[in-house]
Amino acid sequence: MANYTWKDVTDSNNITTVMSGRIDVGYSAEEQILTPDSPNSSYQGKITFDLSNFNTTAGTRKYTLTFTDSLGNVSSKTWTIQMVDLKITSDFNSARTYTVGQDVDFSYTPYGAIAKDTHFILDGTEIYTLTNNTANNTPMSYKISGATYGTHGAHMLEVYMTATLNGVSIETNHIKKDIVWFNA
Repeated sequence: MANYTWKDVTDSNNITTVMSGRIDVGYSAEEQILTPDSPNSSYQGKITFDLSNFNTTAGTRKYTLTFTDSLGNVSSKTWTIQMVDLKITSDFNSARTYTVGQDVDFSYTPYGAIAKDTHFILDGTEIYTLTNNTANNTPMSYKISGATYGTHGAHMLEVYMTATLNGVSIETNHIKKDIVWFNA
């Protein structure tokens, strides 16, 4: 969501004019005119609009919101928005069992073309964090030490990623898989 509040416009000659009357609103993205979900006019004050309908693919896009009042005064605001597809998947087979002490290779694929941290939590305790990983759509593997963690019984592995984008912390989906070690 983006919010924009206006009351006046300053032109190229540094003359400020108070916007008045009915305000017509135009949206554009990468020089393409977009149709807003709600009527494209408002009264002087504050407007809120949702850009998520226009930003459906990963990448950086520029949006411009232009206001024109009944006297022809124009005001505009431009935002640059980065959309990231940040998620993690795994084809790890939870049905497979391991003998006590046997290492486990956990396979996963991180998505998102930004630096991110991958967190590995076994039975509620974080056992490893891969930091500042920039891999995107590249299958990876993490070896869980059977000598350290491979005690008899069922164990819950939880894996997810975190990242910071424009100062905002974001977190992916959490993958939960069972790992079973047994005495041979």
